[in-house]
Amino acid sequence: MAENTRSKVFHPIFGYPGPIPENQLPTKLDLYNHYRMLRNEDSKSTRDDIAKELTEVLVRIYNLASIPTISELKIKQYINSDIIEKAKYYGKSIQNKQQPDRIQPIISELNVLFDVSSCKCLIQEGKCFCSLDKKIPRREWPFLFDQRNARKLFISSLDCMTTSKNFVKQKRKEAQYEREEREMKRLHAVQPSQEFIECDFEEFESFDSSTSNTHKYTRNHNQLRNLAIMCDRYQISDRAGAAIANAVLQDYGIITQEEDSQIIDRNKVRRSRFSVRKELANEAHETINDISAIYFDGRKDQTRVLVEREDGHLHQDTANEEHYTVLSEPGNQYVAHITPSSGKAKDIAKELTDLCRERNSNLMAVGADGARVNTGIYNGCIRLPELEFTKPLHWFICQLHGNELPLRHLFQIIDGKTSGPNSFKGVIGKELNCDFTCKPIAAYHPLCGKTQLIDCDSLKNLNKDQKYLYNICHAVQTGICSSELASMQPGPLHHARWTTLANRLLRSYISTIHPTPELSRLVNYYAPVWFRIKSNPICTDGPKNMFFAISLLRDLPESDQEVICDVIQRNSYFCHPENLLLSMLADNDEQIRQKAVKTILDIRINSSSFRPIEIRPFNLPSIRFTAETYVDMIDWETSFITEPPFTRYLSKEVLINCVRTPLEIPAYPCHTQAVERTIQLVTKSSCSVTGEDARHGLILSTLTSREKMPAFESKKDYAC
Repeated sequence: MAENTRSKVFHPIFGYPGPIPENQLPTKLDLYNHYRMLRNEDSKSTRDDIAKELTEVLVRIYNLASIPTISELKIKQYINSDIIEKAKYYGKSIQNKQQPDRIQPIISELNVLFDVSSCKCLIQEGKCFCSLDKKIPRREWPFLFDQRNARKLFISSLDCMTTSKNFVKQKRKEAQYEREEREMKRLHAVQPSQEFIECDFEEFESFDSSTSNTHKYTRNHNQLRNLAIMCDRYQISDRAGAAIANAVLQDYGIITQEEDSQIIDRNKVRRSRFSVRKELANEAHETINDISAIYFDGRKDQTRVLVEREDGHLHQDTANEEHYTVLSEPGNQYVAHITPSSGKAKDIAKELTDLCRERNSNLMAVGADGARVNTGIYNGCIRLPELEFTKPLHWFICQLHGNELPLRHLFQIIDGKTSGPNSFKGVIGKELNCDFTCKPIAAYHPLCGKTQLIDCDSLKNLNKDQKYLYNICHAVQTGICSSELASMQPGPLHHARWTTLANRLLRSYISTIHPTPELSRLVNYYAPVWFRIKSNPICTDGPKNMFFAISLLRDLPESDQEVICDVIQRNSYFCHPENLLLSMLADNDEQIRQKAVKTILDIRINSSSFRPIEIRPFNLPSIRFTAETYVDMIDWETSFITEPPFTRYLSKEVLINCVRTPLEIPAYPCHTQAVERTIQLVTKSSCSVTGEDARHGLILSTLTSREKMPAFESKKDYAC
């Protein structure tokens, strides 16, 4: 090779480009050098072609090692993001070859396994909780562990012993299949005149050869879609579902001693449920795309898993798994539930970004609760997708979660801290943990509250505890408590359910003739803001809800104001200039819209560039608690103002038109209550079925039934 040719392809750090060695699982460096080789061979090759070829090579090597991989689509995405997109960065590192402190991190990053195995469990500890299709054979565990660490082992030639075992296993399966085929032919010969012949051997739970000549084997060809969906919705087992269905058919005279062709067994119910779940999952994957906003939340669930014993057999067990539920907004559409390897922000954010790429999302906004793992301004679950997609996003942090915090802090200051999961140390807290149905209603003094009336449709959407809160608030405000309300339970006391704490505080107040000043202080704040948020649930209502909460502070004692002001300041996400400007553009007041348009146009003029600006950190502004309108909650002169992500791609003409007509903004919620409801469903599914796909199908089946028939209290509610 000529000297000048060598200099073009030789890299002083990474060496010559070349094909991936096939005697070990590839590292990132192997893939990078293979990528360089392909680029040198054909400079006109597209990124997609190169990624496809690298994927094929990678899958082939993993198959040689008998290690199952993630989907080829995900592998291709990882190659694009981790190899091809960083190729220029690696190539330029030659300029820094005299600075080892800058080169060494790159070399360390590249000399690690490009791990696309389907299992990420702690195999060195002998633990694997993956579903059967993702499980790595136990005999390959030492090799994979070595490849992830020391990399001293190699993929050798054909393993004759293992191949022989697999061959015998396959022959055994073929022999079993042939026996079943012969049995089916014999049944056909015995009953040649029978109209329906049972062809699916799974329908037989047992076979008695002594009675085979007299029993009729008929096949039920009816599809049981609705039965399968209802069994999923109400968590009914296959056996119970089949028994109930057969009993109904018998009562209607469809099944008799003479006519038993319509009998349903548990296997048919099981297959119907599997088929419906798969169908719904495919349909959802095709229809829920181009997502503009994702709302997510999660928790650790007790999850059914398959665990391999030392003898190689699988058995069911339970394990704690992180499950994060993802919804598409507007519309509260369930997208998926992800299972990050840990509850750390980087692992959650990686799963979220992969999901968005898979669904071809044009993300504009992210909704979550105010947990620090979500809202960290440098490495939070919302910040990391911004950096990954290189664009700012709207932060819609749940206001219902934020509304709990003032009550929590105020209660702890007035009455003391907690002493357990459902108890407090203080006098008021101890009195709340009692049976209020035994306490009579006292001649209490009504309080002038600001809990607004809500319409009947909104009232129907409230759960039992929330309806109780609504009714007890109006009882405190009016001084009239019905006997029906007095006999109702206010809900269990638990530190994760602050609505029921408010219920018990209010119930305690109307049962006390001379309530203490501390108790009176606690009943004045939480509920009005809660119902304000429920009645105004859109993101453009968020700043106005914040202003309503601030205005209520002025009626409280100064000591309480100081506590609540600090809490509101730390959770003032809807006072951020981006969210304020978005709300102002949708306001009915033309002067407010005009101010928003002028502010955005000034931002564009003052910015060095319009679209490719540096992604701002989402710093919370200082709130002006003396503001007279929601527009004045921040100081526009001193605050760092950035344009809302939603308007960044609107032309100047469209913006100016907003002065005359309010901007139409999708109905993104200002809270994550829909996510909370779906989380409960994910938790139930985790205890019912095994595997992520099975859980996903069960959730979709249940949601489909609820959407079609929200409630079934009478015959008029049933939807065909």
